Amino acid sequence: RAILAGERNPEVLAAMRDPKCRRSAEEIASALTGNWRREHLFTLQQAVELYETYSRQVAALDVEMEAMYAQLPPFSLEEGSTTPPDPNKRG
Repeated sequence: RAILAGERNPEVLAAMRDPKCRRSAEEIASALTGNWRREHLFTLQQAVELYETYSRQVAALDVEMEAMYAQLPPFSLEEGSTTPPDPNKRG
């Protein structure tokens, strides 16, 4: 998002990396050095928008699933069992 907002300084961008990232800030800064072609920025913008759309969709799905789970009857294992009962077994 910083790139789309106009940030071009590789050191500033590299400092934003996830702490769990295996690559050093220097390696990332080196990879972020170059030209900022309009078509690449355009596709980056599209990718970010899709990511945000899918993230909203997943969040909405999570809310819906939680509401559905809340309507299910309580589940308990049969005494002495460590696995759920067979839904196809009669009796």
